[in-house]
Amino acid sequence: MPLFSDGTTQNVDCHFEGGLVLPVSSRLSLTGDVRYVYLNNDFNTIRGRGDVKSNIKMNTMEAPSKEQRYRGGNEPKQYRPRECACDSETRYRRLFEAAKDGILILDADSGAITDANPYIIEILGYSPEDLIGKRLWEIGAFFDIIASRSAFEELQRKEYIRYDHLPLQTKDGQMREVEFISNVYEVDLKKVIQCNIRSISERKRAEDSLRESEERYRRLFETAQDGILLLDAESGAMTDANPFLTKMLGYDREELIGRRLWEVSAFKDWEASMSAFEELQRKGYIRYENLPLETKDGQSRQVEFVSNVYLVNGKKVIQCNIRDITRRKWLEEDKQKLMNKLQEALSHIKELKGLLPICCNCKKIRNDKGYWQVVEGYIIEHTDATFTHGVCPDCMKTLYPDIK
Repeated sequence: MPLFSDGTTQNVDCHFEGGLVLPVSSRLSLTGDVRYVYLNNDFNTIRGRGDVKSNIKMNTMEAPSKEQRYRGGNEPKQYRPRECACDSETRYRRLFEAAKDGILILDADSGAITDANPYIIEILGYSPEDLIGKRLWEIGAFFDIIASRSAFEELQRKEYIRYDHLPLQTKDGQMREVEFISNVYEVDLKKVIQCNIRSISERKRAEDSLRESEERYRRLFETAQDGILLLDAESGAMTDANPFLTKMLGYDREELIGRRLWEVSAFKDWEASMSAFEELQRKGYIRYENLPLETKDGQSRQVEFVSNVYLVNGKKVIQCNIRDITRRKWLEEDKQKLMNKLQEALSHIKELKGLLPICCNCKKIRNDKGYWQVVEGYIIEHTDATFTHGVCPDCMKTLYPDIK
């Protein structure tokens, strides 16, 4: 329990590093009877007592002698004066050198770069000589982010700056998208600035690609000449509807969103709709070639209905593509009616086929029964044709020569 100049006492936990006693929880000038804590090889906490008269300078004070550390009792198995500090520094240095984020260490007073890890050199293309000793705003890559002392003073004051999407220029002029985080902390009672710079160029490209893909899909969704419905695959609730569908069915978008397919009168056969939804959940795909729908104002529509299930961000959604084929059905029906009429007309037509035996003198035709029949009678019998009678000019001269 340390005794302070004002007569108060306070518990202070300390540990030994490199032959020094480091207070764990406080930076204090101690004098008097002090309780110490340090770690042995087994990393167990061992307590001793000692009389120490020293100020803590640079967050340290001299380690007490063995007699000071203990007033009786057993000494621990092994005392490690320097290994802890060395191990800690080695671990930090290993992380610093191997980190896949760029790291810059700056002097918090001047802004001069005091250290740079290999990855920052790989990101920006600058050599250590290009960086060490320079202030951040003197390097072209950082010219736009800390272009004045006022920005640096803001960092000194707030002790934290973050840029999520920061464009940096490499030494050879290439652009890099980075995430830039800078904060201030103390090392041996001296403030330093650590800048962590993470390259997000690939992530940014992926985000841009995803955004462009979403924009293209949205344009297709909005301008498609087929109706498109998006449903929640679990509940069947509609989550989106494109303009063509709302126009085709006569519903506002707000009248559809949140409702399930079988709750909308357009899909009037709700039992069949529920059954189809369950089949879709099970199979992942359904198709109807000629599905009757009814618009909000009661008009009938024939549609081709195709629905499938896919994943969006790990969540199943259902997309229903609904194509209005009413006009096509009308044309098909009209065509069929015309074909039926033609077929009926053909069934009433009698045709003369094959060779007809005819007399070269009297022009009678021999019928199927072997009798010779005048041409008029044969044709009337075998076709729907009828005859009108008159006299041709040649016969007129022969029969009636007096008539001019």
